[in-house]
Amino acid sequence: MFTTFHEELVGKLKSMIATLNQEKAVVEQENDDAMDELNKSVGAEQGARSRIS
Repeated sequence: MFTTFHEELVGKLKSMIATLNQEKAVVEQENDDAMDELNKSVGAEQGARSRIS
């Protein structure tokens, strides 16, 4: 009985960890995309400033 409970608990924890790892990957990708957009914006602004001056 204890072994079955333990196995179920381990299975649930592994499933939760897998889900969290997937969510982490999505958030990291979104963060990378946001940083790319920010860098493009900063680059465009700096380019515009250099053309003005």
